[in-house]
Amino acid sequence: AVAYLSRVLQYGNLDVALTFFLAVIFAIPGAVFNSFLSHRYNVRTSLRIDFVFLFAVTLSAPFVLQKGRGDKLGYIWGLMWGFCLGWFYSGAQLFFTLCVPAKQEAELAGFFVYCTVILQWVPSVTYFLIVENVNIDSYRIMDAPEATEPVCKRVRMI
Repeated sequence: AVAYLSRVLQYGNLDVALTFFLAVIFAIPGAVFNSFLSHRYNVRTSLRIDFVFLFAVTLSAPFVLQKGRGDKLGYIWGLMWGFCLGWFYSGAQLFFTLCVPAKQEAELAGFFVYCTVILQWVPSVTYFLIVENVNIDSYRIMDAPEATEPVCKRVRMI
């Protein structure tokens, strides 16, 4: 997220920090919304709705958040991601507590902590290794004229 905000949207340090601050603040209403949906329906349905919403927000981001298309739209996406993540993390914890069988809370709570806290660094390290060792500019897909031109030429040749 930092690389995209700083490289593509050309956000400065303060803009990136403000985007993440909004994400952290809007995680609280996301958790409250999870509580509302979990009481109204159930935890499983709430998490499914959250996955669909998070998927839609994340999938639409590269199409909307482009250089020259609205100066500060990244703030809106930051608060939407914060809302979704607050909704998800409170729902995942609640879903896990409802799935644990009686008298096995201690060992499975340790497993939950292992999976959520200890293994949490693996995707970040993987992303870091890829970004530092690969030239990202050669793999851009959102610069439409430059990215689609070779494809269009190949299609015309066929």
